[in-house]
Amino acid sequence: MGGVWHFGSDGVAKFVRDNVHVHGAQRIQQKQERAVLIYRPTDQPIRSYHDLIPKLVAHGWQRVPPNIEQTGGIQFYRCTTTSRHLITLPADFCSFGFLHMVDIFMKNHQYFALQNEL
Repeated sequence: MGGVWHFGSDGVAKFVRDNVHVHGAQRIQQKQERAVLIYRPTDQPIRSYHDLIPKLVAHGWQRVPPNIEQTGGIQFYRCTTTSRHLITLPADFCSFGFLHMVDIFMKNHQYFALQNEL
């Protein structure tokens, strides 16, 4: 059975199982939900790179200049005295998926949240 990891404001992850009925080899999911990335200070959903990029830059992320080796993606990095972080995103926001949202959330949990969108 599948499910979704939910990350609480206290940083604790909890696995919540999907509501799935199994009938033989068929799986029928009752309710399909999509995740949406929320910018916490304004409770604004992130719907495009036009929404996302200024917020990342405002919180210390710098865009990696594109070069020949890049495969059409967008990259941001942030260096601190103790660590270096990299976020890699697809060039087209239509390909922006759940794992990209989790990556942004995990590296910026004080500014971003994940919520289910019906």
